Amino acid sequence: MLVDSGRPSAQKVAVMILSSSLPVPVSTEVPEYRHERFVTVQRIGGGMQNAVTDRVQLAIQGWAETQLAAEQLCLDCEAALSAMVCTPFHGVMIRHFREATAPLNFPDESGQPRYQALVEFD
Repeated sequence: MLVDSGRPSAQKVAVMILSSSLPVPVSTEVPEYRHERFVTVQRIGGGMQNAVTDRVQLAIQGWAETQLAAEQLCLDCEAALSAMVCTPFHGVMIRHFREATAPLNFPDESGQPRYQALVEFD
C-alpha cells in the first residue's frame, strides 16, 4: 500500500523559493559540474510542532569565486526566504523565519570558497 503524508518536503520548498529568487543554480546536492556560483540546501533538523506546522532547520551553503561572493549568496538566500513570510507559495506558507547562525566561512576541500548560514522557519 502506498501512503502519502501530504507533508511537503521543506528542502524542496526552500529550493523552489531560492531558485525563483536567485540567478544561480540551487539544489540539495553539490552538482557534478560546479558552476562558478551555486547554492545547496540541506535539512539539518527540526520537526513537526503540531498537525500542520513543521519547524524546519536548514543549512544553506553559498559557493562562489570569492569568499565575499559566497557570503553574499547566503545573505541573499536569507533575504529571499524571509521575504516569503506570510506569502502563499505552491500551497505552503512560511509563518516565521529566523537566522540561527549568520553566514560563516565554511571551507571546502575543493578549494572553492563556501559560506554557510543556518536558518529556521515554520
